[in-house]
Formats: sequence, C-alpha cells, structure tokens
Amino acid sequence: MNAAPLLARHVRGDWGLVPAEDAQANRFAVDNGLRIVSAYEVAGERIWIITEAAWSATTLLLPEEY
Repeated sequence: MNAAPLLARHVRGDWGLVPAEDAQANRFAVDNGLRIVSAYEVAGERIWIITEAAWSATTLLLPEEY
C-alpha cells in the first residue's frame, strides 16, 4: 500500500469516512493545533491517520492496530 495519497488527503482536509461531528472537530483542531483523525477505506479495510496535538507526530494505523 502506498500511503502517500492518503497522507495528501489528510493534509488538505479531506478526512475521508469520519462522521460529521468528527469532521467538525477536525476543523476546530486545525485552527487550534489539536488532534486530527482521518479514516479511509483501502482494499475493503479501514485505515486511520492520526495527527497528534501540536502536530508533533502523524501515525497511520491499520485495522489490527486501532
């Protein structure tokens, strides 16, 4: 799996399959340096990308890791 396209979506604010309330929380997080969560469907499985508060780290999680 090439994570680059998913990371690019995450960075530009396309958070994929997150519920509307999580997307709203992400918009607030972008303005305030808080945690951002994205979810995408890849080969029938959900993949999560999480950027920690203060944007200190970004992690990609596979289904067995979430």
